[in-house]
Amino acid sequence: YGERFGFLDNGKDINNLIANLDQSFVISSLVGLLIWLRPLALFLGSFFATSDALYVARFNAQKFKELSQEYLKNPSPSGLIPMVRRLLHARQEDVKGLTDKDIQTSAASNIGAGSDTTAIGLSSVIFYSYRFPETLKKLRQEIQDAGLGSEPSFQDTQKLPYLQAVIKESMRLHPGVGFPLFRIVPKGGAVICGRFFPEGVSCTFITLVQKCADGFTDECWSK
Repeated sequence: YGERFGFLDNGKDINNLIANLDQSFVISSLVGLLIWLRPLALFLGSFFATSDALYVARFNAQKFKELSQEYLKNPSPSGLIPMVRRLLHARQEDVKGLTDKDIQTSAASNIGAGSDTTAIGLSSVIFYSYRFPETLKKLRQEIQDAGLGSEPSFQDTQKLPYLQAVIKESMRLHPGVGFPLFRIVPKGGAVICGRFFPEGVSCTFITLVQKCADGFTDECWSK
């Protein structure tokens, strides 16, 4: 939105946003697994229209309205351009299917999507890096040799293979997602690493790894 929420400025949870976000994960997890609860959750949510629980929705709607009006007055501003304004510009360029609702949903979703998962990912990388001093030493050496500035770009960090390996391995050991991705074995069953899985079985990748622990080859990973 191009505006700070004020968490660091005030040193507190603004309108209990973090607390409510934490509680929302419990609700979304249940509704995501038990789809039939969704109508009930939406109905109960209507009773909290003025509470802190819907602070993000109200903030999002207000800022979208303000930025839309600003965009009409000045469609080509100078300086940094916030995400909502970029989407408003894309809509003006007749990007197929992009609506006001899409823009508001994308903006609001990025508030929740970048909270716990990002924090868990960063914590995991730091924890495992310091747990293994040799890894940390090698990682620091790669970064130093790369000669990156104080604010390296995303493209610059993508060129550091050891850094990328540390990030991916840390998130493999301690992922930030709440639930694994389930896989349904297709009709006729499937043979993976020499082990047969009957059709219709619902399993996770972890299950496959555990059952195929003996002789888990590169070919198995690709499957």
